Amino acid sequence: MFMAYLGSFFVLIYSPLKSFILGSPKKLWPAKITKLNKAGVPAFAMWCQAAIVAIFVFFISFGGSDAQSFYTILTDMANISTTFPYLFLIGAFPFFKRRHDLNRPFVIYKTKFSVYSTTILVLLVLIFGIIFTVIEPILEHDLITAFWTIIGPVLFGAIAWIFYVVHEKN
Repeated sequence: MFMAYLGSFFVLIYSPLKSFILGSPKKLWPAKITKLNKAGVPAFAMWCQAAIVAIFVFFISFGGSDAQSFYTILTDMANISTTFPYLFLIGAFPFFKRRHDLNRPFVIYKTKFSVYSTTILVLLVLIFGIIFTVIEPILEHDLITAFWTIIGPVLFGAIAWIFYVVHEKN
């Protein structure tokens, strides 16, 4: 079990960083951030991420209740912003299954019923998870956490959209 947790820990740390740094235009970052080491890893970016996480952990551990509530807000925003894109991915699954021009070495969902029932079930779980992540602070009368839980992903999504539009124009 320890190895499973350790493996998932490394994937959860490295995957977002790799997609964020290497998936964005190189002009957006200093050359040192995007430089890959001999293993193909943006090592300097990993060290920067480790330093930022260590600072967050330090302040959350010793910062009192304000730091704890800040951490709760960050966690809620991260939960929503990482879950939301999967709605599109899962929603596209039935359309992907309709395509017959793709080579599929093995097929798990063989009937339309299994495709649609799985899609609906997973969509409902994700939607309810997002809704309850937003509703929970409201039910506890923690309106600041509720506000930032909603506004944070919307704000950062808008910033990402602006970066995308500017990049497409150039």
